[in-house]
Amino acid sequence: MTEGVRPIEKRAPGSRRTEQPAQSRRHHSRSTRAHREVYPATVPAVGRSGELRLRLSFVIIRSDLGRRAARGLGFTTEHGIDMGVRRIVTGHDARRKAVVISDADATNVVRPSHRPGVAIHNIWVIDGAPAPVEGPEETTDRTIGLLPPTRGSVFRVIEFPPEQDWIGSVDRDAAKAAWESIGAGHVGDTAAPPHPLMHRTDTVDYALCLEGEIVLVLDDSEVLVRAGDTVVQRGTNHAWSNRSDAVCKMMFVLVDGTR
Repeated sequence: MTEGVRPIEKRAPGSRRTEQPAQSRRHHSRSTRAHREVYPATVPAVGRSGELRLRLSFVIIRSDLGRRAARGLGFTTEHGIDMGVRRIVTGHDARRKAVVISDADATNVVRPSHRPGVAIHNIWVIDGAPAPVEGPEETTDRTIGLLPPTRGSVFRVIEFPPEQDWIGSVDRDAAKAAWESIGAGHVGDTAAPPHPLMHRTDTVDYALCLEGEIVLVLDDSEVLVRAGDTVVQRGTNHAWSNRSDAVCKMMFVLVDGTR
C-alpha cells in the first residue's frame, strides 16, 4: 500500500478513532482593518489531571494582532473560529496599469445544514474555459453550490471543525439534506459508506491543507492530510473527516469534468 495510506479499521458502530491534537503550524497575514465580533470560546489550561478547557466569552479583534492572538492562545469556538478569508483581486485601471481592485474578506460564505461549524468561503468562480482574463470584477455575488459551472471552476476555502461531537447524528437523511443545502443532493454515497458524508462528483479537485489536519476517507483506505500537504482528488468517492480537536482549513479548486 502507498506510504502514508492506511486501510480502514473495522470498528463497532458509533465508535471513533482518537487522533492526536493538531498543532498550530503557521500564521497568515491579514488586513489590519479591525472588526469586532463576540465568539464563545474555550481556553486550554493544563492541570494535574491533564488538560482542562474553560468555557469563556471573548471579544476578538479581526485584525493581524487579534487573529494571531486567537490562534496563539488556542481560542476556539464550540465548532471553531470563523475568522474570515481575505481576498485580493487584481485588474487594470484606465491607463492599463495593474492595480488591486478589491481587498476584503470574501463575502460569499455558505454554511451547509447538518454540519455545525463548517464554513465554505467562495473566493472566485469561472463560468467556462478558456477563462476571460479581463472578465467581471466580481463573480461571487450569486448563489454558489458545491459544484462548479459546466466547463468552469470554483475556488474556495473551507473550514472543517472537529466532528466528533456531531458526526454520529448524521444519518442517511441528514447527509442527503446536507448535500441538498448546497445544491448537490445527488452526490452522496448511500450504500453503507465508511463515513456518512462520503460523496462523489464529476470534478477534478485540487486541494491544499492550510491549517490543522484532516483525514481523507476513501472506499477502503484513508490518509491523514496535514498543513502543507496537497491532494489531487480525481472524481473518487471520498469524505473529509476532522478527528482532531482543532479547526482544519482547506483550500480547494474544483474543475468541472466528465467521465
